[in-house]
Amino acid sequence: MARVAVSDASAATRAGLRLALEGAGLEVCADASSARSLVDAAVRTDPDLVVLPLDLPGDALGAIEELARAVPAARTVVLTDRPDGDELVAAVLAGASGYLGKDVGAARLPPVLLAVLAGEAAIPRRLSDRVLRELRGRHELRRSLTGALQTPLTDREWDVAKELRDGHGTAEIARKLRISDVTVRRHISSLVGKLGVRDRRTAVALIRGRGAVPAR
Repeated sequence: MARVAVSDASAATRAGLRLALEGAGLEVCADASSARSLVDAAVRTDPDLVVLPLDLPGDALGAIEELARAVPAARTVVLTDRPDGDELVAAVLAGASGYLGKDVGAARLPPVLLAVLAGEAAIPRRLSDRVLRELRGRHELRRSLTGALQTPLTDREWDVAKELRDGHGTAEIARKLRISDVTVRRHISSLVGKLGVRDRRTAVALIRGRGAVPAR
C-alpha cells in the first residue's frame, strides 16, 4: 500500500485529503500544517508520496527542495488554487513530480497520485508548453555560456543567470526564486567571477549574448 504525507494550513482540507486517499486504498502516514512540520514528518515516516500546496505556511518551495534531499525516494505533488506557468516551472525545478489545481476533485486525485508513483509526471496540459520552453531556454543558455565559464555554475547560479537573461532585477529574482536579495547578490557576484568579467553589467551582456567571451 502506497504511503502518503498530506499537508495544508486548513485542518478541514487535510481531513478531506485523508478521506479521499484512504477511500482509494492509500495510507496517509502523516499530515502537517506547515512546510517545516511537513519536512519533519516526511523524514520521520518516509512516505512514498508527499502532497502540499504552495501556499503552505513557511517556505513551500524550500520544503520541496529539502524533501528531494532528505527523502529522495518520495515523489512530491503540488496543489495550487490558480495553476500558473511560472509557478509550475518553479515547483518542477525545486523537485516536484506533479502540479495540480486544487479543483482536481476527490475522485480524480487518487488515480493521478498513483500515476505519479508509477513514474508519470502530472501537470496541466495547457501548461506543458511552458515547461518545454523553459527547458529549451535553459539548454540554450548553458550552451551559449559553456565557453565563457572558468568554473561550473551551481544549479541555483544557473537559475539566477536565466533570470538575469530575462531582464529581471534583484528583487524580482528574489521573489521568483524565493530567496533573499542578499542571496541573489551573492549568486550574481559568484557569476561575475566564474564568467571572468569585471561587473554585473558585463555579465548580463554576456548572458544575453551581446558581450564578448573574455580572453583566456
